[in-house]
Amino acid sequence: MDSQAFGACQCCTQATFLTRNLDDARNLTDQFLVLAPLLLALTAATPFLRGLVADTDTRWQTFQQCWDDRREDELESIRNSRVSPSDMFIGSSFISDQAAEQAANDIHVPIHNPSMESLQAAGVDHVLSRHVAHLLARDAIAVVQNRLGVDDSVEADHWEQLQGTNWNNVRFKPPPQSSSSTGHEIGWRVEFRSPEVQLTDFENAGVVAVIRMLAEIISDEKWDLVIPVSLCEENDVRSASRRAACGAKFWFRTSVVGKCEVTEQSLTEILGGDQGIFTRCRAWLDRRCEQLSCSSSARSKLESYMKLFESRAAGTLPTPATFLRRRLQEHPAYNNDGVLPMSFVHDLCVFAAQVNQPEAAWPADLLGDVQ
Repeated sequence: MDSQAFGACQCCTQATFLTRNLDDARNLTDQFLVLAPLLLALTAATPFLRGLVADTDTRWQTFQQCWDDRREDELESIRNSRVSPSDMFIGSSFISDQAAEQAANDIHVPIHNPSMESLQAAGVDHVLSRHVAHLLARDAIAVVQNRLGVDDSVEADHWEQLQGTNWNNVRFKPPPQSSSSTGHEIGWRVEFRSPEVQLTDFENAGVVAVIRMLAEIISDEKWDLVIPVSLCEENDVRSASRRAACGAKFWFRTSVVGKCEVTEQSLTEILGGDQGIFTRCRAWLDRRCEQLSCSSSARSKLESYMKLFESRAAGTLPTPATFLRRRLQEHPAYNNDGVLPMSFVHDLCVFAAQVNQPEAAWPADLLGDVQ
């Protein structure tokens, strides 16, 4: 499994959202950084790797190792793989609150000092300058021969090659070069990259729809989910464990607004508590329906998606990883030795090809009655 190609072939569900401005993009990036390990646990779908049963439920730790291209002399200066959780918060509120920024960004990260100095000299604030200079601490690994000589003052190719080869669980995306053919500008965007691809169209739609809803409500209500980034990394490790969705606890704030404690909580508490994520989402949706800015059918569909993830957190419905483990245990050819029989792999491929066909019924032992 020690190859970039193996890592790149592991599927995930990435969703990118356009924001209103730079400040909103920076704030949304920070909130997504806290949510990324939680959605990874709730969508866990990788219990097998290269024909063997894994002791983890997600692709993420293997993915990180596949893309660890650090040289021996970089192991001390660059702290993690090219694929990793995001290393720092970048919100604009930290520009004037150094104490809060130091409390949130409580791990040391390497930076490319000449880039840091150049950015600050050009008027970029120290928080955003450090984020970019941290990305540039790594060497480029992909270049296009006929684009080596582009003018950096008008073309963004070199930046995109460097930015695009740092694969974090959340990506802050500056506007790309304007399209020469249409003249349309693309603004500041944030990409949520942690969830795993699901077995059914219903689940995959649910992942994107819930993140889309969270993006809007976070911006609308100005949520503050920030915790020390070291605890985000700890959550990331916990999210890979077997049955993490219903069995693990994660560091999270006791409220999404105002000053509060950071405690270890189950996903059931995080999602459905008095100040839980989905509790606030439901109240927000109710207000939108009253204002006639959300239809009852859209509200109902979003409710079914939220119930899916709440059921996984409660353990009443399995994650895809748990569902697949059960199918393996029930397969007549499995010898309980951790090795996937070829007949099981064949049957699983047939199942995956057929499960979303119009005439097929989605499995009740995966989705229950929430579909």
